[in-house]
Amino acid sequence: MKIKWLESPLVSVPEEAKREAERALAKVDLGGLGDYERDGSSATLYMGEGLLLKLARVEGRLLVLASVWECGSLVEEHVVGEVEG
Repeated sequence: MKIKWLESPLVSVPEEAKREAERALAKVDLGGLGDYERDGSSATLYMGEGLLLKLARVEGRLLVLASVWECGSLVEEHVVGEVEG
């Protein structure tokens, strides 16, 4: 499986974060991942520098969500990738 990264004018994902997320994806138990909208379940792929990348199942699709944090508060969250394969 591979992450297809989407271009977002709202969130910039550093290359290092993308590489770490790709490595973490290989370790995720996809069968145990519930529905994000229903129960909020997700798997952390990367955390650092005010950015959290998480894998979430939304409407049957595996999406990578970027959560941007400042001073301990969630500022915004955007879809930045989708798992293929």
